[in-house]
This record gives sequence, structure tokens and C-alpha cells, in this order.
Amino acid sequence: MMAQLLLHAELLAVTYRGPAARLPLPAPQASAVRRMMPTAAPPLLLAVGLAVAQAAPPLPGRLPTPPAGWRSWNQLGGGISQEIMMAMAKGLTDKSRTVGGKPTSLLELGFDRLGMDDNWQACGLGVNGSFHDAQGVPLWNLQEFPNVTRMNAAIHALGLNSDWYINNCICSEKRGSATLVPVGFSLAGNAKALVELGFDGTKVDGCGPDRNVSRFAELVDEAAAKAVAGGAVARPITIEDCNDSPTWDRGLDPGNQSVSYPIGGCAVSGGGFYRIGGDSECNNAASHLPLSRRV
Repeated sequence: MMAQLLLHAELLAVTYRGPAARLPLPAPQASAVRRMMPTAAPPLLLAVGLAVAQAAPPLPGRLPTPPAGWRSWNQLGGGISQEIMMAMAKGLTDKSRTVGGKPTSLLELGFDRLGMDDNWQACGLGVNGSFHDAQGVPLWNLQEFPNVTRMNAAIHALGLNSDWYINNCICSEKRGSATLVPVGFSLAGNAKALVELGFDGTKVDGCGPDRNVSRFAELVDEAAAKAVAGGAVARPITIEDCNDSPTWDRGLDPGNQSVSYPIGGCAVSGGGFYRIGGDSECNNAASHLPLSRRV
């Protein structure tokens, strides 16, 4: 299970630019990662797997180092549920493997984020066949996810962060040049749900109509501030800009920008980062090309 989780983890990019200096992992952790990497792993991929990228101080609102964890897409595609997410949470905290003779979990090796991907939504049940109601609130498939707030509380109790996924590709709310809901319609509802449901971050994909990650970041901060004012515990929230197209490389859709973040999106208080390239796959092309853009 430990090796499977690592190999299905997505490769993510740091948002800052600057001279990087790799810091080696402690010997027990490096040894564990070596054993979990494929024997034919390319040298560059192996080097990244055995190192933590470090750089000059990051820009405000950006994560200083890449996040590490597991996301559902590469292994499960759209076949996800609350039950499966909890099983994966237990997998990240499982100690049936040993490092240096000591039972050790992936969480203890630094893999502390659990992310659901596409297909949590109630396709077609919202406005104009979307999956948002008239107020822009996201509608969940309650058969597969009966209680997301309880799920996130259980994930937190295991010491993990829980990440969401929006601007979905499955039953996308954008069909060619047409949209089921106006551009920007669901930004505020998604931001509020992200905070109220107890998520620690979200991936923003590029299939739907809401590619304005910078405006979304503003709304997330506003929703988080309101929650704290109402007595909630402050919690850092991260955003991954996964719009994919080079046109939106820094989080901005040219026709749908935010004035507050003119140099790029994801500058949310909890930290933001970008994924440069398509989905990670178990082949050299999918591994080397994105890595060449990240170092």
C-alpha cells in the first residue's frame, strides 16, 4: 500500500522562482523512498524523490516547498467516495511498513495531504443542468459522500490535511464556448464551501468556466475571515492552480482577471502553488517534461 500510494501521488510544482538548493532527507526517510521508487526510475525523477526543494524566500502567499501526499485521480479516476477517501487516509497513516526497523507511516515521512479529485458532484441536479444551485452552492452526490464535514473531521483526527477539487471536468459546466452557468457564478459558493466543509485546500482544474484563480483566492480569504469572526478556528487553506494551459501559467485567465492580484493567482493566505503540465503518468515523457519546467 505504501509504495502504491507514493507511485500514484501527483508531481506538483512550487510557485516561486529562484536558485534552488536541494536538502537531502534524513537517512531513514531517504532509504524508504529509494525502496518505494521504481528500480528503473530516471535519475532526475529519483533525485527529486530523494530531495526537498528549497529556495530564496517565497513570494507572499506562496508555499515555500511543494506539498506532498496522495490524490485520487491517477489511481481511481472518477471512482471515488467518502468510504474510499477514509480508506486512503488510513493508508497514509498505516505503519505496517518499517523504516530502519521502526514501523513508519507515509504521514511520518511527510506525506500529509489527502486529496479527492473529480466526480464528487451531483451532475445535472443544479441550475441549467449544472451541479451548483441558484446561489452558486456546489451540490454533492450524497449517495457517495453522505457527510463531507464529518469526513474531513475524521481525516484531521488522523493528522492529515484534506484537499478538494473544483472547476470540474466530469459533467463540466462549460461545453465548448457555451457555459451552463455564467463565468464567475460559482466562485463565491465554492470558496464558502471550501471553508465551511473543513477542507484545507483545493485543486482548481481548467475544464469549467471559472478559471479566475486569483479572484477565487480573494473569496477564500474573505470566507475564512468571516468564519474566524464567527468563532471558527483559523486554518490555512492552499490553492493549486491546475488550469494547465500556458496562457494561464500564473493563474490568470486573460479575459477573466482580478485586479487585486495582477501578477498571478493563488496568492491566498494559506499559500498557493501551480502545476505545470498535464496529469502525471508512469512514463518518461509525462515525468520528464513537467520536471524540466519545475527546476
